Amino acid sequence: MLASPLWEKARSADGPDCLYNPRHSPLSGEPGVPPLTTREIYQLLRDAALEVRPLRRLVEGCGSDLVHVDIEGWRLTLEVDGNHLRHCRYCQSPDGREVGFDSWQRYGTDPVSLLSTWELAQIERLLAVRNAV
Repeated sequence: MLASPLWEKARSADGPDCLYNPRHSPLSGEPGVPPLTTREIYQLLRDAALEVRPLRRLVEGCGSDLVHVDIEGWRLTLEVDGNHLRHCRYCQSPDGREVGFDSWQRYGTDPVSLLSTWELAQIERLLAVRNAV
């Protein structure tokens, strides 16, 4: 797996234990390696909502609205507002491919926006349960 500055512990405004570094732009990809698509990440979130794939929270206490999760080796940074999932800010696949919020803004589709109301509620429930433990 490729090492990524986005997943290294970053000393940022959120503190030393946060993984996401918003000042670093996602890697643009290597030649011959297909970029991550919104659809791939949506399917991953959908599988987690259906509890086909386990969703595991990685970092607690960043003091911000960012939540870091792992879904079978996929690492995601999700933006939450209270208990409501708003956006996927970043995703890294197990093979090292990564994409960030700026890419989705450019094309107008955040993977979270593809979730059905029920799927979104399930992810929010899973995040709340993981947070309470």
